[in-house]
Amino acid sequence: MAMPKCLRNPENQRTALGAGIISPDIYTHGILIDSCCYLGRLDLGFGVLGDLIKRGWNLDVVVFNSLIDALSKCGRVNDAKEMFKRMREMGCPPSAITYGILISFFCRIDQIELGLSVLGCTIKAGCSSNVVVLSCLIDGLCEHGRITDAMELFERMFEMGCTPDAVTYGVLISCYHKIDQIESALAVLGCMMKSGCSPNVVILSSLIDGLCKYGRIRDAMDLFERMPEMGCTPDTVTYGILISWYHKIDQIESGLAVLGYMLKLGCQPDMMIYNALVYGFFKSKKIFDVIHLLRLIFDMGHMFNLITYNAIINYCFQNHFFNIGFGIFTKFLKDGATPSIITLNSIIYGLCQAEKLDEATYLYYRFPQMGFAPNVITYGTLINSYCRSKNTHTVKLGFVIFGEMLKRGHCPDTVVYNDLIKGLCSINRVDEASVLVETMYIKFGCSPNVVTYNTLIKGLSAINRVDEAGVLVEKMHNKSGCSPDVITYNTLINGLCSVNRVSEARVLTEKMFSTLGCSPNIITYNTLINGLCCVGDTQGALKLLRDMGSNKKIHWCKPNEVTYTTIIHSLCRLGEMDEVLNVLEEMDAAGVSVSGMNYSSM
Repeated sequence: MAMPKCLRNPENQRTALGAGIISPDIYTHGILIDSCCYLGRLDLGFGVLGDLIKRGWNLDVVVFNSLIDALSKCGRVNDAKEMFKRMREMGCPPSAITYGILISFFCRIDQIELGLSVLGCTIKAGCSSNVVVLSCLIDGLCEHGRITDAMELFERMFEMGCTPDAVTYGVLISCYHKIDQIESALAVLGCMMKSGCSPNVVILSSLIDGLCKYGRIRDAMDLFERMPEMGCTPDTVTYGILISWYHKIDQIESGLAVLGYMLKLGCQPDMMIYNALVYGFFKSKKIFDVIHLLRLIFDMGHMFNLITYNAIINYCFQNHFFNIGFGIFTKFLKDGATPSIITLNSIIYGLCQAEKLDEATYLYYRFPQMGFAPNVITYGTLINSYCRSKNTHTVKLGFVIFGEMLKRGHCPDTVVYNDLIKGLCSINRVDEASVLVETMYIKFGCSPNVVTYNTLIKGLSAINRVDEAGVLVEKMHNKSGCSPDVITYNTLINGLCSVNRVSEARVLTEKMFSTLGCSPNIITYNTLINGLCCVGDTQGALKLLRDMGSNKKIHWCKPNEVTYTTIIHSLCRLGEMDEVLNVLEEMDAAGVSVSGMNYSSM
C-alpha cells in the first residue's frame, strides 16, 4: 500500500514516528544499531539498545552481533565478552555468526586459546562453523607454530560439514613454506587439487619460492610451467621469485630467459626484478651486461631507487670502472634524483681511487652547499687517500682533514689512525707516528691493533731502526689481544736482512715455528733467502731452498718462482753456472714455470 501523501514529508515522518503512527520493529532498530556501529558511534548504538531494554522488547541475535562485532573491532575485549554473556542471560542464544565474530576477533588479537574455547562452545550449542571462521583458527594456530593442531582442525572440518576453500589450503601451504617443510606444502597442494579447489597465484608463488629455497630450481620451473594448466597466470611476484633465485645461484642467463618469457607474455617487470638482475650481473662481474640492462631499463622509462643507484655507483668504483660510475651518477642527477650522503661518499671514493684528489676535495667542501655534513666515512676515505700518497704535502693535507673531522665533533676510529700513521711512516716521520700510537687510546679510546704496530714496525725498519722495531714486537707480546702475526715477523726479518743482520733474521725465523706459535710463510723464506744472497751466503740460501722442498717442518711451504729467481740471480752474479743449471732442473721438477726473467738473468 502506498504511503499517504501527508506522510511523505520528512518533518511529518518524524512527527508520525513520535506519535506512534509508524512503529519501527526490532529489524529497524537492528539496522539503526548496525549503522551507529558502522559509523564508530558505539555510544549511540548502546543508547538504542538501552531504550529497547527499557521498553521491554525481546532483542534478537542481529542486534547483539552488531554490537559484539563493533566492540571487537575497537579492541574492547572485556566488553565484547560481557556482551556475549549478557545476550545469553537475556534469553538470546548466540548464532553461528556470533561465534564466528568472536573467534575471528580472538585470532586477530593473538588469543588463539580463547578462539578455540569459543569453537568448543559453538559445537556444544549445535551451531555449524563456516569455512571463514575455521580458516581463521587454522591460520592462528599456524602463526603460533602449532601446525599439528592446525592439521587436526583441518581434518575435522570435513566431519563438521565444512569444505576447505582456497584460503584454508593457502594458509596451510604458507605455514609449511615458512617452516621449510616444502614436501608437506606440496602434499597439501595435491589434496587441494583432488578436492577440485584451484590454487591461486599467491599459493603457487609461495610453493615456487619454497622449492627454490631448497635448491630444487628444476621442480620450481616445472610447477611454474604447469601454472596455466591449473588456470593460474604467473604474476610479477612469481617471475620475480624465479629471477631472484637464479641470481642467487649465479645462473644469471636463466634469469634473463625468465625475463624474456615474462616480457613476451606482456607482464611488465617491476624494479625489484631489475634490481635482482643488476645485482646478479654484479656478482658475476659482467659490468657491460649491467650497462646494457641499464640502457634497456632507462629506455622503458624506469628509474632506479636511491639504494640501487648507490649500489651501482659503488660497484663501479670498487671495481675501477670509474668512467661508467661517473656516467651513471650524471644520469642519476639528470633524472632529478637527490643524492644521499651514501651517494656522495661513493663518488668521493671513486675520485680518490682514480687519483683525482683535487676533485674529491672540491666535492667534500661543497657538502654544506648541497645540504650534507661529511660523516666518518667521508673523512676516512679522504684521509686514506691523502696518506697513501707518500708525498709530504699530500700527507699534511690528510692531517688537515683529520683536524676538520675533530673540529666537527667526529671521533676517529682505529682505521683512521692507522692511515695517519701509515702516512707519517711513508714520509719517514716515524717519531710523530710513534707519538700518535701512544696518544690514540688516551685521546679517543682507540686501541692500537696489529695493523697499527705492523705499520710502525715497517716504518722503523725502513729507516734502519731495527732494534726499536724489535722492542715494539716484544711490546706486542705483552699486549692483550694484539699478538704479532706473520706480517709482523716478516717485516722485522726484512728489516734485519736490510742491515745485514741475517743470522738474527734466521734465528727469528726458526723461533717463529718452534716457540712463537706463528708459522713462517713463503714471504718469510723468500725474504731470508734474499738476505742470505745479499751477504754472499749463496750456499746457505741453497740449503734453505732445499729444506723448503724436503724438510717435514716446512714441507707445506713450497718454493715459488720468486724463490728460485732470487737464487738464480745470485748464482749468476757469482758465475756458478753449473749450480744455476741444477736449480733450473729442481725448479722444473717442482712444477714451477721458468719465465723469461730467469733466462735473462743467465
